[in-house]
Amino acid sequence: MISCSRNLHRFAVEDIDLCHWFISHGADPNAGCGLDKTPLSAAVQYGPLEVIELLFNHGGAIECGQLLHFAVWRHLSDRLDVVRYIIRKGASVNMLMYQNRPDCYIQREAFGLGTPLHAAATEGDMEVVRLLLDEGADISIQDSLGKLPYQLAEMHGHEAIATLLQPSNSRVGLLYCLRYSIKTGLVDRWTEPERTVPGDPPLP
Repeated sequence: MISCSRNLHRFAVEDIDLCHWFISHGADPNAGCGLDKTPLSAAVQYGPLEVIELLFNHGGAIECGQLLHFAVWRHLSDRLDVVRYIIRKGASVNMLMYQNRPDCYIQREAFGLGTPLHAAATEGDMEVVRLLLDEGADISIQDSLGKLPYQLAEMHGHEAIATLLQPSNSRVGLLYCLRYSIKTGLVDRWTEPERTVPGDPPLP
């Protein structure tokens, strides 16, 4: 039996031929390692998109492995494509880390468990933040320590993101709500309102 190892996961998912070998020998893309880290989790964070697709095609489940969080933590140039791909697979943009795994949540609650938007705000990745907002991410959800996404952005020195995610910046929130409503078919079209309030920030 191959031992469960984070380093093994990362090494394997970067090699499509090795992944094919593991799959052909019965490897489970959803096999948990530690706190709900699966081979698919590692692929979403480190591997090429073709490996991610391979694992989904061989039983990978969107409900396992906290996949959208790991996609947000991806530092490769195609991270936006992978985040979109995971969302299209059905990942919730507003689910707290381990929300569907109470056993893991209890173990990590004290460290601050948030939504993918919390993770992106902490990372300081404006492009991912905007993508999540476009997909309906809620800026008002608190993490397990009561922190909002903008507060984490402030704590890590990401001032532009903190400003964007400020709950008082209701106009920006309305903009993304409208975009999401159009994308999901809730409304047909919208006309961008003119800036009428002095000092109102520019639309992102």
